[in-house]
Amino acid sequence: MRLTKIIFGFIVSLLIFSCDNTLDNEIIIEPFPDRKINHKQYFTYKNINGENLFVTGIYKEEYLSLIATDENGNDLYIKGELIADIANYVEIFNKATDEEGNVINLGLRFVPIIDTINSENEIKAYYKLKYDVDSFDFITVFYKKDSINEYIIKIIYNGVEYPYSELPIEIIKE
Repeated sequence: MRLTKIIFGFIVSLLIFSCDNTLDNEIIIEPFPDRKINHKQYFTYKNINGENLFVTGIYKEEYLSLIATDENGNDLYIKGELIADIANYVEIFNKATDEEGNVINLGLRFVPIIDTINSENEIKAYYKLKYDVDSFDFITVFYKKDSINEYIIKIIYNGVEYPYSELPIEIIKE
């Protein structure tokens, strides 16, 4: 019985002295704040009558290519390689089709290649979308960037400004 009391006393004292809930022994690890990163935007392409430009033949799927450019529309190269259609950087990452196989919208990914940040922590990057042999749409993308976030705030597509949208932006051509 005496041995049982000693063992029981040892266990109780171990529990009492080993469980310390004082704040001076606690290490609080703050979780990282949620990062807001967005380099994607969806677009639909129609004429003024509402007809899909892929169906009318103005946009041709076989020529589609997203190309990084400078502010003058000149193609950008790294080590002699054109910066175009690079997975997870500059690409057409999604082509949604209807039941007949016609493209109804494009998902474009714009990751800025040249990081030039102005005083408002904005980045401006330039691209062109090739949609026929010698036909291009010109796109300027504005990003907001700070220490952990980088996201699109607006897009200028062929001279028309659009705010970022989670829904596809409708591009109307005559």
